[in-house]
Amino acid sequence: MCELTPISLTSLSRTHKRKDSILNNIKTQDKSNIPTCFSEITSSWIRMVVNQFQIRRGLEPFEENEDLQILKGVDCKHNAGKLSSVYLLTIQISDSYFHFVAKFLPPDDVSILEACSNNVFEKEISIYFDLLPAIKCHVSKSIVNLLPEVIYASHNQTGAGVIVFKSCVMDGFTTCEDPNGLNPQQLILTIKSLAKLHAFASKFIEDATPEAVMERYDFLNLNLNVNKQFRNEESTNIDPELESKFEDIVSVPHKEYFNDKFLTIIHGEYWEPNLMFDELNGMQILDWKHARLGSGVFDLAFLLGTRVMDSNDINDYISLYFDAYVEACKMVGHTEGFTLEELHEEYANVSSHQANISIARALKKEIKYLSNGNKSCRYQEFKTRVELVLSRILINNSLFNQKK
Repeated sequence: MCELTPISLTSLSRTHKRKDSILNNIKTQDKSNIPTCFSEITSSWIRMVVNQFQIRRGLEPFEENEDLQILKGVDCKHNAGKLSSVYLLTIQISDSYFHFVAKFLPPDDVSILEACSNNVFEKEISIYFDLLPAIKCHVSKSIVNLLPEVIYASHNQTGAGVIVFKSCVMDGFTTCEDPNGLNPQQLILTIKSLAKLHAFASKFIEDATPEAVMERYDFLNLNLNVNKQFRNEESTNIDPELESKFEDIVSVPHKEYFNDKFLTIIHGEYWEPNLMFDELNGMQILDWKHARLGSGVFDLAFLLGTRVMDSNDINDYISLYFDAYVEACKMVGHTEGFTLEELHEEYANVSSHQANISIARALKKEIKYLSNGNKSCRYQEFKTRVELVLSRILINNSLFNQKK
């Protein structure tokens, strides 16, 4: 694991002291009160977040007497009420402007019991502030380019809380709005980035040993019970035929396939709603609450499985992943541990059944959002995509069962 040098310890101590100083200067805020929804945001809390952002950049924090305004708070999460709600915040202090994304888990969220029982928010905070920085420190700093910049995070004893990110939208990043998914250039970048992420995490696990990682980061053993959550969700405004297909998919008994050769840290919902891109071939990977230890091929099967693709294209992208994985392993002195043929075999196993419940859950969540009148121009095209994907999954399930 990554060991802190005396210089690192001094820097860490200085950071904590600065943070404490900022908190102590906030006279009007009860430190026990953590905003868990937009309406609970206070000027004092915002000032504290902005000052932490300043300190991260080696800049002086703002004084209490400097005028602060929250100019805008835009609800920007289409699946709000499913383990989080997200707001884009625009703040002005004196002549400076700041843009943050605040991800809340309100105490009255419909999923708060599930989130609390599974420590979902605590898990995501630990991933951003503990696990991913450890991989950066031990393996490669280039992993930072794939991650959002986290400014602040906290949660209370009920499991509710907030995570604040720097808004990458202001840096030119955009989401994919095409109902058919990523374009070819974006898909290539996405697969290469996934392979790099998996290679770095695999190196981290190998050096520390899987047992040590599972003990130190026990939240990586958690696989959110997507089947239970899926069935508890309301199905209003969904075509009955589609609903029947969704139910047929999740009703199949599910067991996570695990092959040590492909052991890494997986994202869990790696597809376009959780990805952002800029015009310079940069991307960021969002929403890590489903991250866990598992076969890296799960992420690849999830990404490609949410798309309408023929087998030749899939084989090409599997080869692309393999080449990018081997290249990333060479960068950090890691052995890939599997051949291209073994990768194809693993993909066939994972995509035949394991990823399907997670794919169905993600597609259902998205189509529910669109069917509720959000971006209605995308609904019909996305519905056609979903119908084709679900039909393919059901056919594959049938063939898989016949082989048993």
